Parts: sequence; C-alpha cells; structure tokens
Amino acid sequence: GEIRAAFAHSITKNVTFGYNLGGSWDIDKQKINYLYSFSLNTALMESMDAFIELDGRAASRGFGEPWLALGGGLKYSLRPYLQLDLSGGHGLSKNAPDTFFGFGLTFQLP
Repeated sequence: GEIRAAFAHSITKNVTFGYNLGGSWDIDKQKINYLYSFSLNTALMESMDAFIELDGRAASRGFGEPWLALGGGLKYSLRPYLQLDLSGGHGLSKNAPDTFFGFGLTFQLP
C-alpha cells in the first residue's frame, strides 16, 4: 500500500505551490520506499489550470532504485464536481519511466 500527505500554499491569487510526502511498504521485503513530489500550479482560465511537477522515489535500506521524473499537464473543470485531467512527462534518472502520459476523469461524491 501507499500513503501520502498532500500540502498546498498559495503564492499569488493564481499560482499555488504543492508538495506530497509519503511512502509505500513492501510486505515481502519489510522495507519502505519514500515518495515525494513538488508542483507549481497556475490558473489559465476560470475553469482551466496548468501544472508542472517533479516526482521522485527514494529507496530505504536497499529497497528499489531511486528515480526522478518531470511532468506537467492541464486540469479542466467540466462542472464544480467533475474534472478532466491530461498529463505527461519524461524521466530524468535511469530508473524513471522514459516518457509517460495520463488521462483522467475525477468526480467528487456528495
């Protein structure tokens, strides 16, 4: 399993700095893999945001290989409770994915 704590701080009215810190536990190896990310988010329009993110993994006691990736994307609010996401990026270290893309639809339950 994986657990993360997410934080966000407003820099200006339209720019936010965000970061996540967390870890995942490997039951078989009894080791932790630390997770982190840092992002800058900006409002392009009332219903559209853009972001750039640095995402990484740091190994604990020989568990896995550390890696680092840089990505970015767009978030579009279709409704106050419905969001469309498009993202992509590129690995910056040997063990990170070479290139990645993502697409998502997020909704908030009442």
